[in-house]
Amino acid sequence: VIPSDFPIVTVCEQGHLAVKAADVLASQGYEVTVLKGGMEAWSSFYETREIVSNERLQLYQIIRPAKGCLSYIVISRDEAVIVDPSRHLEFYKQFVAEKEVTIRHIIDTHLHADHISGGYQLAAETGADYWIATEEMHSSARPYQALPDRKELLLGNGELHFMSYFTPGHTVASTSILIDNQYLLSGDAIFVNGIGRPDLKGQAKVMANKMFETIQQLNKDISEKCLILPGHYASQEEINEQGFIGATYGDIQQCVHLLKVND
Repeated sequence: VIPSDFPIVTVCEQGHLAVKAADVLASQGYEVTVLKGGMEAWSSFYETREIVSNERLQLYQIIRPAKGCLSYIVISRDEAVIVDPSRHLEFYKQFVAEKEVTIRHIIDTHLHADHISGGYQLAAETGADYWIATEEMHSSARPYQALPDRKELLLGNGELHFMSYFTPGHTVASTSILIDNQYLLSGDAIFVNGIGRPDLKGQAKVMANKMFETIQQLNKDISEKCLILPGHYASQEEINEQGFIGATYGDIQQCVHLLKVND
């Protein structure tokens, strides 16, 4: 039995049955709220968090709560890069239109298995270059720009430096994006409270070894002060005091013991 003072939210696919269920519960004295539009509306809901904003760089985290997905919009002057966009393209197009900037590059850090990427289609509709590591696109007929390790991209009249940084382990060629040696968009390689699973492709031992090598390289290259901005989150508890999901590499090392393993 549901306690009478317990708030209830009714949810269904499109919201219609949830309204009927709410009416029944309300007639029994319950406090009920209906999720308008149902799961379809929830799936297409996005929140924006500003991480940094100055003359050279505007960096925004796009949170998709229904999937736990995180994408990023990076702006310098009148140009933008979008990293790991989800499939609801109008959100991204409207955002850059409001900022009066042009999308120059779109990057997928890896081939996503848990949601539909909007990267390729967004590039097709905006004329931006679509980048992803070649190893991630095995047997794909879709056109793309091959993203090798340590590829440098410039943005905003050359003022802002991007560098691709291979972080394999979760997938064969997962690629993080390092911005000015201060921000690492880590895809599914590193999260604020863990690392990416290496066992999802049927080659757990091989991929675990790759992840170990990635961790060793990160420990050599990445400053403890570098802000890690992941591609997913699992709970509201991961949102920091500034309102976004992210933490310095040093702080993550303190709570994720696997980042300290040396052999």
